[in-house]
Amino acid sequence: MKYYYVQTDGRVFLVKDGSKLRLPKKEELPFTVREAATMKLNGNDVIWCDSKKCEGSGWICRDDVLTSNTYNIDELAKLAAIKSYPRVTAGVFLVNGSKVLLVKPNMGMAKDKWIAPGGFVEYGESPEETVKREAEEETGLVVKDVELLSVEKARYESTNYHFITVFFTGKCEGEPKRKEDEIGEIKWVPIKDAAKLSTESANQSALGRLARKVNA
Repeated sequence: MKYYYVQTDGRVFLVKDGSKLRLPKKEELPFTVREAATMKLNGNDVIWCDSKKCEGSGWICRDDVLTSNTYNIDELAKLAAIKSYPRVTAGVFLVNGSKVLLVKPNMGMAKDKWIAPGGFVEYGESPEETVKREAEEETGLVVKDVELLSVEKARYESTNYHFITVFFTGKCEGEPKRKEDEIGEIKWVPIKDAAKLSTESANQSALGRLARKVNA
C-alpha cells in the first residue's frame, strides 16, 4: 500500500479513518505536494513530501503525532513521524601531516566501513564536545585544535533514518589504541586516498573536501 507523509512547517497532514487519524493516500490529498523520498515502513511505501499549503483541517503538529493523548493516531503515521526526525552525529578527521586517521567500526550502521571517529550528539552536548568524547573513547587520543570542516547529509534505506553529520578536523598526539568492542580496525591513511577508501557517503564527501582543502 502507498501512503503519503506530508510535513510542512513542523505540521503533518492526516485523514480520519473511523476513530483514527492516519496517513493519506494520493487520492485523499486536497492539495499538490512535492515528493522527496520513499520510506519502506511495515511493508508499505510511505512517500515523504511537503506542500505549500499547511492550513485548514487535518494538520497536526509533528510532536503531537507522537506525544499527544488528544488524538488517536495510527501506528504507521507515528512510525513515519519518528523516522522524519534527523539524527545528528559528529565526526573528526585527525590529521598528522599528509595522513588522516580512520576507524572501521565492528557494529552499527557504519559496520565495516572506514569513517572518522565520532558518534551521536548526546543530549545537551555540542558537536565539538561529541567528537572530543567519541575520539577519546574509540582511539584513546585526546583531540585538540578542532576546526569545522563540513556538514553532510545521508539517508540509509536500510533504516530510513536521515542523518546530519558535522565533520571537523583536529590534531592529536601519540598513537591510537582502538576500543576493541566497538572498533575493528584503525589506521593512518594518506589524505589523497582516504575518500576512495571510505564507502560511507557522508564521510566520503567530507574526505573529498578535506583533500581539496589540503591541496588548496
